[in-house]
Amino acid sequence: MIMKLEQLKISGICEPMGYHLLKPVLSWKVTGAKGQRPVHASIDVTRHGDDKTILFHKEGADLKWEGTRLDLALSPRTKYEVKVSVKDDSGEETCGYTFFETGKMQEAWVGQWIGTKDQKVHPVFRKQFSLADFEAGRLYIAGLGLYEAYLNGEKIGNEYLTPYFNDYAETVQVQTYDVSPLLKEENTLDIYLGKGWYSSRFGMASQCSFDEYRLIAELHIQHGDAKETVVATDTSWKYTGSHVVNSGIYDGEVFDSCSNIEKSEWHSAVLIEDELGKLVDRYSLPIVKKQELPVKEVICQADGTLILDFGQNMAGWVVFESFLEKGEQLHLEFGEVLQNGQFYNKNYKTATGGFTYISDGKPKLVRPHFTYFGFRYVKVSGCIDQLKPDHFTAWVLYSNLDDTGFIETDHEKLNRLFQNCVWGQKSNFLDIPSDCPQRDERLAWTGDAQIFAPTASYNMDTQAFYRKFMWMMRTAQMHRQGGVPAYVPESFILCDSAAGWGDAATILPSVMWEYYQNKEMLQEFYPMMKDWVDYEGKQIEKTCGRKYGLWTEGFQFGDWLALDGFSEQEFKGSTPDEYMSSMYYYNSLKLICRAAQTLELPEYEYYKELEEKQRTCLLDEYFSPKGHLTVNTQTAYILAIYFDLYRDYQVLVSDFIKQLRRDKYKIKGGFAGGPILCQTLAKCGRGDLAYHFLLNEEYPGWLYEVNHGATTIWERWNSILPDGNINSMGMNSLNHYAYGSVCEFLYKYMAGIQSGKKGFKCAKIAPVISPFVRHVKAKYDSVFGKYEVEYSLLDDGKISIRVEVPFGCTATLQLPETSQSIPLCAGVYENTYQPEKDVRCMYSQEAFLSDVFQNQEAEGLIMKEIGMALMFRNPDNSFRQVFDLYELIPMGFEPQKIGMVVAQLAKIKSY
Repeated sequence: MIMKLEQLKISGICEPMGYHLLKPVLSWKVTGAKGQRPVHASIDVTRHGDDKTILFHKEGADLKWEGTRLDLALSPRTKYEVKVSVKDDSGEETCGYTFFETGKMQEAWVGQWIGTKDQKVHPVFRKQFSLADFEAGRLYIAGLGLYEAYLNGEKIGNEYLTPYFNDYAETVQVQTYDVSPLLKEENTLDIYLGKGWYSSRFGMASQCSFDEYRLIAELHIQHGDAKETVVATDTSWKYTGSHVVNSGIYDGEVFDSCSNIEKSEWHSAVLIEDELGKLVDRYSLPIVKKQELPVKEVICQADGTLILDFGQNMAGWVVFESFLEKGEQLHLEFGEVLQNGQFYNKNYKTATGGFTYISDGKPKLVRPHFTYFGFRYVKVSGCIDQLKPDHFTAWVLYSNLDDTGFIETDHEKLNRLFQNCVWGQKSNFLDIPSDCPQRDERLAWTGDAQIFAPTASYNMDTQAFYRKFMWMMRTAQMHRQGGVPAYVPESFILCDSAAGWGDAATILPSVMWEYYQNKEMLQEFYPMMKDWVDYEGKQIEKTCGRKYGLWTEGFQFGDWLALDGFSEQEFKGSTPDEYMSSMYYYNSLKLICRAAQTLELPEYEYYKELEEKQRTCLLDEYFSPKGHLTVNTQTAYILAIYFDLYRDYQVLVSDFIKQLRRDKYKIKGGFAGGPILCQTLAKCGRGDLAYHFLLNEEYPGWLYEVNHGATTIWERWNSILPDGNINSMGMNSLNHYAYGSVCEFLYKYMAGIQSGKKGFKCAKIAPVISPFVRHVKAKYDSVFGKYEVEYSLLDDGKISIRVEVPFGCTATLQLPETSQSIPLCAGVYENTYQPEKDVRCMYSQEAFLSDVFQNQEAEGLIMKEIGMALMFRNPDNSFRQVFDLYELIPMGFEPQKIGMVVAQLAKIKSY
């Protein structure tokens, strides 16, 4: 192998152009090295076209490849070249190159906001110009609601739905494009506008926030004589109606190709004087086509329509080749599930407009422009006689995040669950972490975002994506005196700032620090963390007279969609609001203490004292002197363990297990507890129970969804009922990523890839194994490099394991089912060993009888010695465990005999 530098990024983005980069951070990875660690590295930054003047230089043995800040004064519209050189401890050297280019920054605009005289048509703006001599061109542009730009008939850039989702009254993002290859002597620049999030109905009230199209742009053209020409928006631009008749995020799109734009009446653009948000360089990653999916099946309906099944719930577009005659139409409707073999999308509520295409009679590839859809099934109506399945393709659209995680096991349904989680992320990471991609909601709920962030950051490199979201959160927070909305941007005030949702202000920066160790990002969002914690303290102060105690006032979401409310269809569970809000406050105090300590800020001592006082208050309020938690719900126990709040840890864990048994080992937690149930069980040493919940195939459970055909994660545990019908209670998104947070358990515990004190530079590898999953292969390409873990439970009882540690990193391997802890350096470690406990012998007293009955030898033993025990095979007794056999003593069975059976079961090998 050859030593290489790969994945050179600036602030988490590969070769960024026009991004908001006031404090750029350079990261890179070393692969193929003979050595194990770097002994010297250097960074040089120059301006493009001047490689002799070094603007920034840094070198040393301890340069941070996960992120080194480039301290240099940046100029607007400037390209910077970056060179990184690395030498390892074997003497091998290599270098890598990247660049970044600034946008307009604070530079004054020559271009002006222009618009139309009326808002009845979707406009296309045009500017024609001639060039005699040119070398390069950059387009700086923002068009509202959405825009697509074309130069000489070619689309500019490969991204869609620009300028993305903005808090338009505060800021509007500007995109930068290199248009050099598209320039000619005679040029036509066309900008098409749609409504988008800006002016179509959107939000909880489905209101239209703005009502006028806007465009601002500057095309800077560099000539060979070092001069520059600027083509800027003004009243010399013309506009007419485009082929887009109507568009909306919820309402879909109507595209009429019959109109002849070239022969239409063109009008002079009008200047728009009304103020809007400040123009800023972009934060948003590009939304691009990441995959294409073919039609898997065509279903003919009795009414003559067709249903296309793409085999995967997703978000994006259906693109098709049109061979229609002039005036003929196709109408596409989108759905997630069939009902009794028929098309269904009532769970979309009012977002059922779909996509309508009216042909001009010319063969062409047709796609939407200013909307997107969540779907698996597409109903096609209109002129369908000549249609073929291969005319249609699904384009999977989402923000351009790099994949960083992968898991594969010998358990097919578990593999499907993992893919469901990944697809839920793909479907809901279109610029913002939305809750769902299909119905008339699609909002960036802060509660969903924070609970899923660890899983999301195993799956993909999320630092730039979440930076944009946190920037929006911080912007919204500035208008709430430190509070954080339930979703952002907030078109109207839905409710008070609520715990669990608002706590995204402390949780998200903390997750980003754990995974990416980017101190600049932590510094950037520390004010958001601080203001949120201070806000929580003020809410408590209103009733307690001090900034610690119980948060009892105001609206709370509670344990949203939990199953232990007055009924399983309630919105909230039984865990008291004041318990949850006060616990989240305690956790946020812990997180801001860690951040303040990391950043060496003086207020650390203040928040540490507040944290201790809040801890004491919660212990006094909710724990008995002997350590028993007095709130007996699953989520109450989960939060106490997850947030490390207890008097006696063993008492708390023991009571938690008792609560699970009282609940018959059925999931009861909602958005606060359910997503982290398995992680919490693994944390407290009950990996066996974590696997029980994970692999449960009955309602409620993750594999229940898989058994009912799910290809993404559902919003409710029973969004689809056992009979296959969709739950009639409403709020039934079949593409809602929150419960996919269980995949953090797969990475962190099943595969055992965990961060250490320095993030993933010094990792901990501690797989929690199960005889139900005998082979696991996982990878996590961290900001430091790629970790790989693979292990198998062999037929002879041995365990084989392979661990790969990336260059420059170390890890501590806890060999599964042993007391051995092995320090590892960069490289590959392999071992096949006999565990201290025979993992094949899984039928202990804690084992579930439902599992025991799956083993022929074990079942035969019970039938022979305690035949009445077969009563426990009843589905109502699925929670019963081996020690429950002693309940048969009153039926005349001798304790010694039952004890003998229990002892023999413990010796039976499961494979």
